Amino acid sequence: MLGPGGGCEFTNRRDDGSVYTFAIVCGGRCRWRGVGSVRYGAASMEADLELSETPADRAFATRSHVSARRLGPCKS
Repeated sequence: MLGPGGGCEFTNRRDDGSVYTFAIVCGGRCRWRGVGSVRYGAASMEADLELSETPADRAFATRSHVSARRLGPCKS
């Protein structure tokens, strides 16, 4: 599991005001490593994440891409 409580550590975090980049290393049963980036603005965002795991008996890799845009104000 990624994120808080998942045994993962985010490193090399950088934010230049429109792009956030990071590396991630997870311990425990699944030893994931990866890199990610999020490009964001006031009305949209795009994110890419590449993860890989290389245990002794198999290798696994995955790539994810997410894009989103603002649809309007929240309804109250």
